Amino acid sequence: MGISVAHQTQCFLLSLLLGAALGVLFDFFRILRLALPSPRWLVSAEDLLYFVLAAWCSLRFMLFVNQGEVRSFILVGEILGWVLYFFTMGQIVIKAADGVLRFLSRWLLRPIARLLGKIFSIFRSILRFLEKIRKKLCRNRKFSLKRHAILLYNLRKTKKASSD
Repeated sequence: MGISVAHQTQCFLLSLLLGAALGVLFDFFRILRLALPSPRWLVSAEDLLYFVLAAWCSLRFMLFVNQGEVRSFILVGEILGWVLYFFTMGQIVIKAADGVLRFLSRWLLRPIARLLGKIFSIFRSILRFLEKIRKKLCRNRKFSLKRHAILLYNLRKTKKASSD
């Protein structure tokens, strides 16, 4: 069964859109990395998750549009759509997201961090004060036990030993 040129063109244009959509998904992970710096193993896990999602989307696309037939022009269209998005809109989106994150950090997160820092410093000073009181009470208890070191049963033994 042959495929018409119109159907192939439609598949190619749809694969361009799929590539751009995969670029948007990739930008989601890039923005997540900007917002929350991650260790290497987490970045690797995010990349693996992205590639699994991209492969699943490509498979579903080929099953839906082309009855599961893998055509090179569909793969080229996906790659081309991703590259076009990445180097045009992707750059704009990342710069905008970086600006928004910096704005939020400067005007929202820093004041909250300062407030929490002051609250924690007050809490820490209260804990230090309570620790000093606890140490003083323990020290006083220790001295009171040392003052009464001679016990009644010790006196009886010492009197018997001296009378013998």
